[in-house]
Amino acid sequence: MRTGSPRGALGAWPLLLLLAAGCGRSAPPPGGDGRLTAFATIGPVAWAVERIAGPRARVELLVPGGQSHEAFAPAPRQIEDLTRAAVWFRTVLPFEEALSARIARAAPHLRIVDVTAGVRMRPAEAHGHEGGEHAEGVDIHVWLDPQNMKIHARAICETLCALAPSGAEQFRANAAALASELDAVDAAIAAQLAPCKGASMYVFHPAFGYFADRYGLVQRAIEVEGKEPTPRQLAALVARARADGVRTVFVQAQYPARGARHIAASIGAEVAELDPTARDYIANLEGMAALLRAALAP
Repeated sequence: MRTGSPRGALGAWPLLLLLAAGCGRSAPPPGGDGRLTAFATIGPVAWAVERIAGPRARVELLVPGGQSHEAFAPAPRQIEDLTRAAVWFRTVLPFEEALSARIARAAPHLRIVDVTAGVRMRPAEAHGHEGGEHAEGVDIHVWLDPQNMKIHARAICETLCALAPSGAEQFRANAAALASELDAVDAAIAAQLAPCKGASMYVFHPAFGYFADRYGLVQRAIEVEGKEPTPRQLAALVARARADGVRTVFVQAQYPARGARHIAASIGAEVAELDPTARDYIANLEGMAALLRAALAP
């Protein structure tokens, strides 16, 4: 479900960060168990940090599972905890842009790492959301291509090596194993979805563009400018879905999807749920691929 707009929370951040700044003058020591505290904005990035860091880091998640990551506003306690961490692995979500500049001043010890650096961004579909347009008109859901996740993993590994040099050998070994696993699942999904090339996947919110591009699918968004479609738009979508022979319409738990369910009911299609931010990244990709193969294969 959608949370409140980040704009409403922005006014409270400067005061919260000012209060936290007193404890942010120098890098915080590791926890009592000797581990670094690392924050990740979304579940898939948290998963990658856990895989690479192993027992040497305590990984905290900023956006809880099931919440809209695009309209998220961090709670005061989360901001306070973030200022005490050693590193924050962020992406390009709208709220991160605003928070990064403020928290960098309040907590100069905190290393802020944009794991999307070096990723070739695709343009966003024409839509918005409660928190504003996507950063610079790009599709922010970069992690849904496993080759992009390899780029994220390299940034994570390099950062952990710098923060904890004594663990560098293990971090690099874990990152190499993860890259091999990502290549393997990428190849398996490509083979699984090969019969579906060119097929249209109808989704409520257009979060799956990188996945669709990677495996030769066409993403069709049901929401229009971040909202449910109007009756006229809905009628046009129903006609197009019927012409495309759609058997399944996909929704996400993070968004209401009355329009998607109406389309499915109108054409006799099923409704299935996809989660773009599930923390168990590889299992989630495999589950998505299985659903899409069943829904789209001739």
